[in-house]
Amino acid sequence: MDSLLDLPLITLSNGQTRRARILRALLAKPELVILEEPFTGLDVASRAHLATLLASLHAARSPRVLLVLRPQDVLPPFVTHARALFAAGERLRAASARRAEERKAAGERAARQQQVGQARRKLVELRAVNVSYGRPDEGQVERRILRDVDWTVREGERWLLAGHNGSGKSTLLALVLGDHPRAFNEDVTLFDKPRYRQATATLQQNIGHVSPEIFNAFPRKHGPDALSAYEAIVTGFESVYSYRRATPEQAAVLDEPFSGMDKLTVDKATRFLDDKLDQTQAVILITHFEEEVPRSVNRVLRLEEGAVVERI
Repeated sequence: MDSLLDLPLITLSNGQTRRARILRALLAKPELVILEEPFTGLDVASRAHLATLLASLHAARSPRVLLVLRPQDVLPPFVTHARALFAAGERLRAASARRAEERKAAGERAARQQQVGQARRKLVELRAVNVSYGRPDEGQVERRILRDVDWTVREGERWLLAGHNGSGKSTLLALVLGDHPRAFNEDVTLFDKPRYRQATATLQQNIGHVSPEIFNAFPRKHGPDALSAYEAIVTGFESVYSYRRATPEQAAVLDEPFSGMDKLTVDKATRFLDDKLDQTQAVILITHFEEEVPRSVNRVLRLEEGAVVERI
C-alpha cells in the first residue's frame, strides 16, 4: 500500500479501496477484527497477500481474527474454527481452469464468426484512449492509468474485463459509462455518438450498471420511510434515485455484481444472464473469481498497468 498512500481516494480502484479499509481497521489495533468477505474484489495476488498477513496476525493472537465468508470462498489455512462447510467452493474452483479454457475457445470462435459474417452494431468504441493523473510540468509525478487502449463492444457480445487491482479496469468502465471527464476529450463513441454529443441522462438509459460504489451510495433507512426492493429496482439504481420509465438497456456493466451472494443466488443470477437477456444486449463483467463468470461470457479484455495485454 506504500505507493498508494499519497493518492486521492477517488483515484483508487475498488480492490485498492478495500485493501485500504482493511488496513485502517488493523491500524486501530483492536483486540478482535471482524472482516466480512475481505477477499471480494481482490485479485488473486492480493488475496494471497491478505491471507498471509491475517495468518501472521492469527499466529501472534493480536488481534483475534473473525472472518465472515461465503460458502464458495476459499477457507484460509490458518482458520481453526469454522461454522460452515466449504466443500462446494472447492469443487467450483477445481472446475474454473477448464471453464477458462472453454471461454477462450468460444471467444476465438465468436471473433472469427464476426470477421466472416455481417458485423453487429457497435455500442462502445474506444480508440487510442489515454488517461493519466499528475502534471509533470508542475513538479507532480505522472501516473498513467490507461495507455493507448482500443476496444469495441458490439451488440450481443459478452465481455470479461480482467486484470489485477489497479490495472485500469475501473477507469475504463468510467469511460464506457460516460462518467469520467476524459470521456469528453478522448476518442470515445457510445451508441453511435461521441460522448460530448450525448446528455448523461440519455446515455444512462442505454446502460444498466451495478458496482460497489452504487451499493455503498444507495440510501438506506429503516422503518416506514425505507425503500422497498421494488422501489430500489424501478429507480434503475441511478445516481439521482428517481423513478424512470422502463427502457430496454442495450448494455449491462456489471462491476463485481455477485458480492455478498451465496452460491445459490450466484447460480440464479448467472443463469439469468445466460438465458434471459436479449440476444442484442451486450454485457461487460468484472469479477476476480473465475467460477462466477457466466458461461455466455466468451470474450476477454485483460489490462496490465493500463495497457491491453490480452484480447480474445
